[in-house]
Amino acid sequence: MNETKDRHGKIVIVSGPSGVGKSTICKEVAKRLNNVYLSVSVTTRPRSKAEADGRDYWFISEDEFKQRIYKGLLLEHAEVFGHLYGTP
Repeated sequence: MNETKDRHGKIVIVSGPSGVGKSTICKEVAKRLNNVYLSVSVTTRPRSKAEADGRDYWFISEDEFKQRIYKGLLLEHAEVFGHLYGTP
């Protein structure tokens, strides 16, 4: 008899104020555990020189962001300091 296992993963949300080390903690956990994957958020804010598209965020236009909301492609989204952020 072949038993199937529930292979659904768990989502863990790390939340906190800007600058408290959320990214540092998440990256370290992902390094230490081989079954942890980090999502890359989308944003409408401008990319800084130190950031890479697809690594730090996906940088998209406000129109594209609103299309993703309309199509149901974001798990959550919010406006922060005049820019849109979301989780694909």
